Amino acid sequence: MSGRCVWSVGLLLLWLGCSGASEPGGFRAMLVPVDTIHLQEPDTLFLGEFLWVEVELQPFRLYVPDLRLRRVVVYDSLGRPVQVIGRPGTEAPGTLYRAAQVLVHGNLVYVQQEYSRVSRFTKTGRFIDRLSGRSYGSMPAFVLWTRGILSCLLWR
Repeated sequence: MSGRCVWSVGLLLLWLGCSGASEPGGFRAMLVPVDTIHLQEPDTLFLGEFLWVEVELQPFRLYVPDLRLRRVVVYDSLGRPVQVIGRPGTEAPGTLYRAAQVLVHGNLVYVQQEYSRVSRFTKTGRFIDRLSGRSYGSMPAFVLWTRGILSCLLWR
């Protein structure tokens, strides 16, 4: 077979494999919303900006890191704010600088912030400690999470 013929057959197979179902009864993947939660924002506790939500199922809690207001707001299953973790600041214990992501692991809440900082809190909101982005050689001191999976955390 010549190279041109192999190329043409390859494109034809790719087109046929990616064309999807053409009949109404064919398989089609789709996302189906099963429920929504309206996050209540009282005047004293509104959200500034968030890009991430961590979900805990037992008991149901939504952990929402607020980049702009530098805190994590915890909501219950009805969308009511039940707790605030952290406060605005840069250096004092328990302060957060642009909280970007949250990970709940056991009884601990890890908050990743800008500039490679991770603060560790208890679920009750008590500050434990902070890890700043040090490095060992060319490797970072921690790789916190990728796609919601705790990969590696060196806490010294």
